[in-house]
Amino acid sequence: MRTCTLVLVSAALVGVMAAGTVVRAELKKGKITGHDLMVPITVDSAKLANGMTVRHTHQKGFTTGNEPGNPFDGACQDCFFSDVLAADGSVVSSTAHCQGVDRDGDTWSVVTGAKEGTWVFVGGTGKFKGIEGGGTYKIDKEWPDGRALGSWEGSIK
Repeated sequence: MRTCTLVLVSAALVGVMAAGTVVRAELKKGKITGHDLMVPITVDSAKLANGMTVRHTHQKGFTTGNEPGNPFDGACQDCFFSDVLAADGSVVSSTAHCQGVDRDGDTWSVVTGAKEGTWVFVGGTGKFKGIEGGGTYKIDKEWPDGRALGSWEGSIK
């Protein structure tokens, strides 16, 4: 009886430990689409002698994915933009680096232009380790306070 009890307790402990283990889903390759809502956290700028301005912006936001199982649905991200503006305020050049974290705590990084254009994966952890691919995005709506809603599409290779 004592041996039977020990076996049952051991089996129960193994079951509890296994239930607490996080199982990471594999990253599905293929087309992905979604939206981002971004909010500016900090904006710093410096006027240059030639009349141009250099602006650095840090934005925080979240991502929604349109497809079932889209790995970016419900993820959060931080984006860091560097813009050069002409004297009239138009964008001369712009780049951004975004870092995201999904619901499992896995991260990815992309680089992109800051307004409308293309983006490409440059790294990741967990299910995003070794990720490759990229796509395009556009700004659908901008508010006067700097918030922006964008849509994106691309692929995971």
